[in-house]
Amino acid sequence: MVICVVGDLMKSIGRIVALALFAAAIPASASAGTAAVGVPERSAEAIILKGAQTQGLIGVPPGDLVAFRWQSGWQQVPVQVDERKLVDYRILRQWRSNGAGAEPFFSSEVYADPGTYAGADGSPQPTSSKGPAYGPDLSNPVPPGDKNLDSNDEIAMMASDAGASAFGQANPPGIFGSSRTAILVEDPLDPDGRRFLYLFRRSGSLDPTAGRDYVNYEQRYSPLLAGGYFGGYNHASIGDNVNGPPVNPEASTISSDLYEQTFPGRWLIDGLRIKAGAATGVDILDGDKSTVGQTACGRNELTFSRGGGGVIAAIDGPVRAMISPGIRSSDAPRRIGSSTHASTSSRRPLHAISSGARLLAPL
Repeated sequence: MVICVVGDLMKSIGRIVALALFAAAIPASASAGTAAVGVPERSAEAIILKGAQTQGLIGVPPGDLVAFRWQSGWQQVPVQVDERKLVDYRILRQWRSNGAGAEPFFSSEVYADPGTYAGADGSPQPTSSKGPAYGPDLSNPVPPGDKNLDSNDEIAMMASDAGASAFGQANPPGIFGSSRTAILVEDPLDPDGRRFLYLFRRSGSLDPTAGRDYVNYEQRYSPLLAGGYFGGYNHASIGDNVNGPPVNPEASTISSDLYEQTFPGRWLIDGLRIKAGAATGVDILDGDKSTVGQTACGRNELTFSRGGGGVIAAIDGPVRAMISPGIRSSDAPRRIGSSTHASTSSRRPLHAISSGARLLAPL
């Protein structure tokens, strides 16, 4: 799927930025259309833009960004801004970051979360309850980021919400007209199936969710953490006994109208129920198996769940939910849920490891 940011289609097109394979210029003479809602055969896909690709919206408070489609009139659709920031990884892992015995400095860009040691974008990382030795490193200060939309933040919408071109149409009420940014969504296999979404800065009280919530993430620790995440989460290892329970056991879920997935702990999945169509809703998944190589049996999702680590970010938005748990060997593995599906990805290893492998084990 090709996504282009084309600026304000009511003016001459000044910029076209390719977000995928290629971008196609839109003729300035294009007229408003009545295309069907959604991108054919791509309704399950999220549209993810970087802030850098929407230059006219840089500096807008995330809560002021709203989205619309045109379908014989303006219709508001959900939009979500997930902020990213540079962090000192030692604080995320609750390793000593100041004074004698401090671990070597290591920084990484992650999703911001005021409920974890990543902290909110635009704010310093929280200081641990263990004291300043586990807080921000004054000798290696990390910028706190920007609380407003900046170049590394992500804007998420659903392809199923895209509509027709609104070229020549007046803006919807409740927005700043100068902020109008058109998003062209195009399938390379169906170049005639162009769809559009429009981003604006609100001028009033429009709700960015448009009154909808496509996915729900309930993070529940079982038992509850005394003192919450900052006061009760155990960032240390409790050993590699694969028959033991995970550290910080959970009874968490990601769900939508189409499915439900369950998580008994960090890095663990123990259930998947399909609710779409005539599905019975029976649990069809025993586990999502992860390892770091075909011969590295000593490292897997069970040892990950018992090893040292923490939660980088736990985000529940109207378009997607994301859980980013850290482990000893990777800084930002992510589980992402949208209205139609959930997926797992893993990013930058902290030391050399063999190629990773994943296995779905049906019940």
